[in-house]
Amino acid sequence: MPDVYVHTERRGFGRGLVDSVVGVLVGVVLFFASFFIIGWTETSVDESRIVLSALAVDAAAPPPEAGGQAVKLSGKAEVEGPVADPDYLPGRSLIYVERTAEMYAWDEDEETETEGDRKKTTYTYDEEWTSSPADSSRFKHPSGHHNPPQTIRGLEERCEGLVLGRLRVSGGEARFLLARDVQRSEAGAGARPWFVSRDGNSTEGSPRVGDERVRLRAVDTGADLFICGALSGDAVRPLTHRRGSFLVVSPAPEGEVVRELAFEHAMVVWTGRVGGFLAMLVGMALMAGPLTYVLGFIPVAGKAGGCLLHGVFALIALALTTATVLLVQFFWVLVALSLVAVLVGVVRWGRARRAPAPAA
Repeated sequence: MPDVYVHTERRGFGRGLVDSVVGVLVGVVLFFASFFIIGWTETSVDESRIVLSALAVDAAAPPPEAGGQAVKLSGKAEVEGPVADPDYLPGRSLIYVERTAEMYAWDEDEETETEGDRKKTTYTYDEEWTSSPADSSRFKHPSGHHNPPQTIRGLEERCEGLVLGRLRVSGGEARFLLARDVQRSEAGAGARPWFVSRDGNSTEGSPRVGDERVRLRAVDTGADLFICGALSGDAVRPLTHRRGSFLVVSPAPEGEVVRELAFEHAMVVWTGRVGGFLAMLVGMALMAGPLTYVLGFIPVAGKAGGCLLHGVFALIALALTTATVLLVQFFWVLVALSLVAVLVGVVRWGRARRAPAPAA
């Protein structure tokens, strides 16, 4: 069960009102930032479409005249500068390896409520597996919630390059997608333990604070690879688009790569929509801070009024978020319709001017 601590403090009316006024400025920034968040994610690049539209090439054939164009190819590659994880996969030659190190540690969650001149802050402490353990000395209640130093570190290594037929691929610039999860039974002799009990009395199924574990994803030399990037002479390099660059290498077939990239894009878009909605809602709530602060001094009606106000804000934020999404999605359609409307208006105006005046 998590540990819960509640801290309550009373503020003078003047201090609380000043704090709420300062919150108005923060709310204005959040409100307008929400539109940027939504617009930025709605116009993000769906990299699955790059793969689908890429030109399929045969690595064994002479490179086509397609400088800078997106291409895709498959096959077994020769590896330049293979990598390894000698601690957990000793003696294994790899194209790519990613080690995720986690520790079972305390986490602090903070939630603040204000009502009238009272400010109540609830601190909740729970244990969880995390790759970034919190510095427990910064906790509000560090006693009984000590996180020891993490001893196992994560890593990510890529080979220097790949050669498929007549084409070369820069491994250091590639994004390795859908690498295979390595099972612990594959570690071999001499490998370090993948789970470390801090006191020697716990197991991964029943961990204690300070226990550590690792997870590995890797691509072996000799694996069949799918590659997509930009063709430049006899090299496949990152394809530059408006949000960055794209060069993907994967042991999975094209169909799985496309599905994974489409899923990632959908997650980015929906995260932006939800994030923009929440930023807009919090922004409006902060902008109404002085009003809700004063309402907090009215015992029952004030709380009900505050809840009603936040409900109205939620509906407004939902409507504005939906309108912003539609505006971005159909921006060029709206521009075209506007131009057509202007053109029709100009034509009618011109016809009206050329029309003969009615006889007296």
